[in-house]
Amino acid sequence: MKQQYLLIVSGLAGVLLVANLATCEGEAEVNQLGQTAVTLSSFEADKARTIRIDKGEAKVEVTKQKDTWTLGTGHKADQRKAKELVDDLAKLSGEKRPAKMDQLDRYGLDEKSEKTIIKVLGEGDAVLAEVTLGKKGPDWGTAFTKRADKDEVLLLNEGPAGRVAGGELKLSAWIDSTVIRFKQDKTTSLKVSGVQTGEFSRPTVPGEGDAGPSLGDWKSLSAGPFNGEKFNSLMNRLDGLYLKAPLATAEGEAKLTFKASGGDDRTIELLSQPEEGDDRWVRVDGLGYVVSKSSFENVEKALTESLTAGE
Repeated sequence: MKQQYLLIVSGLAGVLLVANLATCEGEAEVNQLGQTAVTLSSFEADKARTIRIDKGEAKVEVTKQKDTWTLGTGHKADQRKAKELVDDLAKLSGEKRPAKMDQLDRYGLDEKSEKTIIKVLGEGDAVLAEVTLGKKGPDWGTAFTKRADKDEVLLLNEGPAGRVAGGELKLSAWIDSTVIRFKQDKTTSLKVSGVQTGEFSRPTVPGEGDAGPSLGDWKSLSAGPFNGEKFNSLMNRLDGLYLKAPLATAEGEAKLTFKASGGDDRTIELLSQPEEGDDRWVRVDGLGYVVSKSSFENVEKALTESLTAGE
């Protein structure tokens, strides 16, 4: 009986110890491996209005405007990436790791190390969450962190916040590269102006039996030769232009302008400048982006071949 009583008391003590860790400051709990998980931030994700990421001179700011996450340059941000980061920070926690405070350089958390700071702001720039990241952790998507008022090192589990420490700091990593897409399967016309011109369309073909209508082959509305196969290549290359980075300003004369209609109406301009180096500029619905020289020239080549008679 005495042994049973001691076992019960010991068990209760263990439960109370875990409960105390779980409720102390409302931030810590012990997982099944005996590691202490610490809550670093907690807020309602839909309250977020701004994401700020700073690491030395590298800075990214994404702001929610009319339910759309937008870069400071006015370009549409990658909506999924922004949402996932906010959702991660809304319930962010880290596991305590054994570490000596005089060896914080090992984790990139000492005073001399360049750290990454992520902030989420709400209405009126109220700070909803702030986390300081050091070096990447042992696994992809993990990172070390430390609270300013605590002598401890924490490891963030794999997630969007940890991946930021892995290099998601350039604006190019945050743009929505799909803004150039224009739903080829629904596009019915394309007008080209500039150093080369042309107007192209495809008819709606009635379906047979229970099949609905579909779009026919592309035709040129202009006099002169036309190569339908090469034109399909042009559409693929135009729709598939990879946007490398946003441009704060993209003034300049358009060398070629493509206006696609029928799917997602889109105006894509290939600019005359710059013509040196490996980058070229384009405007998509008025906003500037950097693309590679090769992809830029492939569009030009495909257009030229489209206006050449096929064999």
